[in-house]
This record gives sequence, structure tokens and C-alpha cells, in this order.
Amino acid sequence: KETTLYASKQLTAAFPALGPAAAHELSDKFEKALGVEAEKLRGQLKESLDTEMSRFRAVLEKFPVTDVSTTDSDTLTRRFLHSLTLLIDYHLLAEDVPGASVSATPSDAAMPVSTPAVPSN
Repeated sequence: KETTLYASKQLTAAFPALGPAAAHELSDKFEKALGVEAEKLRGQLKESLDTEMSRFRAVLEKFPVTDVSTTDSDTLTRRFLHSLTLLIDYHLLAEDVPGASVSATPSDAAMPVSTPAVPSN
């Protein structure tokens, strides 16, 4: 209603011969038509998002995932800390190299889950 009132005032100011009642009616029609178009757009965006999310899930499902439910927490902690250390090291070294980009992930930083990060003692 606030939008209709604002639009009505703008129409009355721009077209004084229109009159307040006609301006209010026009702005109300405009707001309703805008709402219909907004719903259409929302539906199209939701459909597009659903399609893209399905494609994204399909791509993610192609990556091999090792079941870590049977792995002990110490091994998982070591793997995580090792990967984190590699990532930090990569970013620190990339800052020292002119023209290096830190947005790309180094190939050696992605450690497979199936190999231990640090040999157990």
C-alpha cells in the first residue's frame, strides 16, 4: 500500500489533470501487475536454480568419497591439520612470488583421503 500511495502521489504531481482517484487506481493496477510479473520471475528463477542444483549435485556425486566412519579421530585430525598446513604454506609462498595467483588450488594440496597424512608412530 505504501508503494501505491507513493506512485499515486508521483502520478498526480506529473499529471495534475489525472486526479488523485484515477492516479491511485492506476498505481494500484500497476502494483498488482508488477506482483504478477514478480511471481513469474520468481518461478523462473526457482526452476533455473533447481536445474542448476541438480547438475551441481550430479557433478559432486562423481567425485570419489572414502568412507571415514571407521577411521579413528586421531588420523582424521592429522589429515585435516596436514591439509590445512599445506594450504597455508601455499598461500604464504604465493604471496612471495610475483604474478602468482592464490585463487587456484595447488595440485599437491589436495591430499587423497585414502592415504595417511602423517605416518603413525
